[in-house]
Amino acid sequence: MTDGFIRLPEPVGDAACWLGRVCPECGALDESREPASVCARCGAELPEADG
Repeated sequence: MTDGFIRLPEPVGDAACWLGRVCPECGALDESREPASVCARCGAELPEADG
């Protein structure tokens, strides 16, 4: 049964702004409070550090 309203889906997932926190070498996500300049897993420079 419907109530006559069109329901829009709720936004899901994380914003694209997280892409700068993904390591280009190993794919690890930097989840620290302040963006890191190097990956904690492999030591590669993170893209957000370039900005």
